[in-house]
Amino acid sequence: MALWALNDNLAGAPKWLTPKFTFDGTAVTGGVFTIANHGIANGDQITFANGTGTLGGIAVGTLWNAKVLTANTFELYSNADLATGKVTPSDTSGTGHSVQVTPSDVYFADATEVTIAANIARGFSVPGWYKYSTRTTASGTARTDIELLCAMSSQVADGGSDAGIEVGSNDDSVLADS
Repeated sequence: MALWALNDNLAGAPKWLTPKFTFDGTAVTGGVFTIANHGIANGDQITFANGTGTLGGIAVGTLWNAKVLTANTFELYSNADLATGKVTPSDTSGTGHSVQVTPSDVYFADATEVTIAANIARGFSVPGWYKYSTRTTASGTARTDIELLCAMSSQVADGGSDAGIEVGSNDDSVLADS
């Protein structure tokens, strides 16, 4: 099971990977979000949650890409290139809105998944949160990096195949269910 369901709002993920920042509508002007010492990095994926009022044009549950302007300001883009697709809210009002960093390379492997041969071969050995990514080195060699971030009890199970511990899309390309 990959990461978090949108309905649990990233609640179970390691907090150091998923900082959350709350703001009110006045913090957004012309598409620029002003949040003191936000700590967001250029290119981070961001999930938006609406508080009271509106920020028109910012869809809840959609992954946006952050473009950092300063230590206190950033913009959201619909495209990872951060050159096109700037999101400019049409209406800014209310309080309690939030943005949360949503990494795409963190997965939750449950007690059942870590017993499956294909997952063991990938390095998923105990239930818990993993950072898992693949890349090609400068010499053209494919490399897979896996890091256990937080081990969980061997009793941790999600209750079934892709039962909602994921971000936006299915994790089956990384974790086999059976």
